[in-house]
Formats: sequence, C-alpha cells, structure tokens
Amino acid sequence: MWNVCSPPPPALTLTCGCGVISLASFLSVSAFVTATLFLRPLIAAMAGATDPLPRLLRAELAEPLPRNDHRQDYLRATFINGRVSAAALQDSSMLATLAHATCLIVRPPHAPPAAVGDTVDILPLA
Repeated sequence: MWNVCSPPPPALTLTCGCGVISLASFLSVSAFVTATLFLRPLIAAMAGATDPLPRLLRAELAEPLPRNDHRQDYLRATFINGRVSAAALQDSSMLATLAHATCLIVRPPHAPPAAVGDTVDILPLA
C-alpha cells in the first residue's frame, strides 16, 4: 500500500460474512481513492460482475502538471469538453475538491512534467 498512498496508519476494518475488508487510511480523500481502486471492484465482483476492475480513459491536459515523485498519485480533476484539469489543492483534507472532481488523473511514479495538450490516464468517478 505504501506505493499507492501514504504509509498506512491504523486501518479501518470491516467484517462481513465473507471475510475482512480494510481501508488503509482514515484520511478522507485517501480512503475514497483506496475504496475506488480496491473496495468498489471487490464489491462488484462479489455481486457477480464479470469485469469489475476500473477502466482508465485517456484525456488531454488543459494545464501542465509537475513531475511526480516515487509514488503513483491519483489527482482530483475535472473533465470538461475533452480536456482534464487537476484541482489546484490536492491535500488529503480537501473534501470540497473531491466533491467537485469528475475524475482522477493517474500519475505513475517518477512521471516527467506534463505539458498542456499531453495525454494522461484518467479514472472517471461517475
């Protein structure tokens, strides 16, 4: 989990009739991203979905992005008219930014800076 989000604090653990499900973070945005990537597909698979994994799309950047560090990042963003813009504030406590996001920009570890017009992977939230 350390390469997906921040080092895990004590986990929130839920038990159900089929086993144990843990979210690795109490940070609200980190917990949401973790649930989107792992919990949502698990629930879909348990409900019988044949292809439960999230599907990435490609989108053109409306604004540049700086280079990424050693972790894969999921930036809250909006997708409008075929172009995507990352929210200016990406702090884990910024729930308003999450509420306005329509997708997450997926930035691989050590990704170089991205310019306006470059294409990036996005994960739609709807």
